[in-house]
Amino acid sequence: MNPKIEAILNDFKTGSQRALSRLITLAENGDSSLYPAMTALFEKVGQSRVLGITGPPGAGKSTLIGAFIKEIRQRGQTVAVVAVDPMSPITGGALLGDRIRLSEFFTDDGVFIRSLSTRGRMGGLSRASRQVVHLVDAFGFDYVLFETVGVGQNEVDVRQIVDVSLVVLVPEAGDGIQTLKAGLLEVGDFFTVNKSERDGAQKIGSELKEMLHMSGKPERVYFTTQTKASSYSELLKGVDEFFNQHSDLVSERRLLGAQSTASLILKSILWEELERWVASEMSGEENPYAYVEKFLQKTSFSELLKHVSKK
Repeated sequence: MNPKIEAILNDFKTGSQRALSRLITLAENGDSSLYPAMTALFEKVGQSRVLGITGPPGAGKSTLIGAFIKEIRQRGQTVAVVAVDPMSPITGGALLGDRIRLSEFFTDDGVFIRSLSTRGRMGGLSRASRQVVHLVDAFGFDYVLFETVGVGQNEVDVRQIVDVSLVVLVPEAGDGIQTLKAGLLEVGDFFTVNKSERDGAQKIGSELKEMLHMSGKPERVYFTTQTKASSYSELLKGVDEFFNQHSDLVSERRLLGAQSTASLILKSILWEELERWVASEMSGEENPYAYVEKFLQKTSFSELLKHVSKK
């Protein structure tokens, strides 16, 4: 293991949030020297309750997360928030960073908040998201709240990262709820109509329940509002009951998520290798098919294909 990474890892194991932040930065930068540390830490992954929170822009996801943090901290438990934000076209970093969200919790040692950039990745998830969730899980937080950027039906891949998914909607969604059939309806374990003091809340809630009933899914539909703080507590209580009653399902999802993570990382490595090779070996005037054939004949790649085919 890289001595620098090993030193950071040792600090991480003592409970240093600064070390946690440094490892997350390495993950965001795609630093391959982090993998030995991830291997060493993975045995600690699985102690957190990882809740994905998704939904369209303006649904009030950050407000709901703030209410969850207060509830969790009142219990004496700890929580990490991983918020995937849109990518800045200038820096490539998170457009909405830590400084402007959930600022009231910044001085609380029992709360860790980190914003990630989507880095242009479809599905509202950054390339490093899985590693970051594993890092905060291994750190020992009781809860991990994973908030996605809110880009609609492309959010479906959040299921591969979290244990349980919560879809946040607002009464103004109106007839647009029908579009959920092909997207968020499938990924949601829980649904909440947020800002439910507004007109139309009961209507959209009834439509949700009907759609869930027709699809054979449990009708876990809640109504939350800032005017009734207990509504957020009731929702979190429902999530806790899910974890308690469906531990086998959660374990199965974590296994599938681990397999998906390995596949995604290996695909990323192969893709980067391919792009580097094409850029260095092929000029714009050459026959592209000849270079495809040449790449497939590379010894290392051929050996990899043989290894995969044997499986």
